[in-house]
Amino acid sequence: MLTKPSYSQLLKRIGSKYMLVMLSAKRAMQLVENFNAARKGEMPKYKPPQVEFFGKTPLTIALEEILQEKITLAQPEEKS
Repeated sequence: MLTKPSYSQLLKRIGSKYMLVMLSAKRAMQLVENFNAARKGEMPKYKPPQVEFFGKTPLTIALEEILQEKITLAQPEEKS
């Protein structure tokens, strides 16, 4: 059960359940890839966590970043 950050606050920030799921899952995967790269001694490809991360899962970190507007959803450009 997700209590913090709250689902209603996250939904207000993103506006769509689908986009919230996609953005948080993608960011969580980036955080895991960074961790795995660092463990291998390689340079991470993505931004490091933008919030306090000790003792938190990658998904929780991603949701907190969304809530605090540390990461945002890029809007596609309209074709003319």
